[in-house]
Amino acid sequence: DVAIIPRDLREEELATYENIQSTQLCVEALAIIAGSDCPISDITMEQLEQIYNGDITDWEDLGGSGAINVYAVSDTVSAGDAFEDLVLGLDSSGTQVTLDSTMATSLSTPDQVADLVASDPLAIGFVPLSQLSGYEGVKILAVESCYPSEIAARNGIYPLSRNYNLVTIGEITEDVQAFIEFCTTDSSAKGYLKQEGYILP
Repeated sequence: DVAIIPRDLREEELATYENIQSTQLCVEALAIIAGSDCPISDITMEQLEQIYNGDITDWEDLGGSGAINVYAVSDTVSAGDAFEDLVLGLDSSGTQVTLDSTMATSLSTPDQVADLVASDPLAIGFVPLSQLSGYEGVKILAVESCYPSEIAARNGIYPLSRNYNLVTIGEITEDVQAFIEFCTTDSSAKGYLKQEGYILP
């Protein structure tokens, strides 16, 4: 009856399925954090990909010095899945590239990533943008010259963000309509999304 997808509908989907509709549920966004010796304040998507796939292993390549200690939230957590989707992308066969445990230390929570980055001057990692204010002692990097903010994520101009949409095809039943309205308007549903690190539209 209803599906949730972490992206907007594609044009070919709109053309293929009659009466397909999507309702924005929330926005997921990531912030890139680094240790005190990180030599840059702005990182490109290409540089991020190169760091996490092992093409860049030393801050010397970006104007500093010292081996980069790379941390990641596990892809079993939504933030890790988002990073793979937004940064690592697909390989030549169309398969999703996943985080490589030999290139990055994979951790089970964003808090663990933030704690290690804060204590490691040569570190880099990522955390949910919505939780950023809770972390101290980390350097926050702009991405493609866009500083991470909820406003930038909502407006779709921050590169490390993606929309979650509720999708239906065909006639919507009263039960489905009530469910969508609950998810998007009920205070407890919205509170749960915020608690889980998502940004409300």
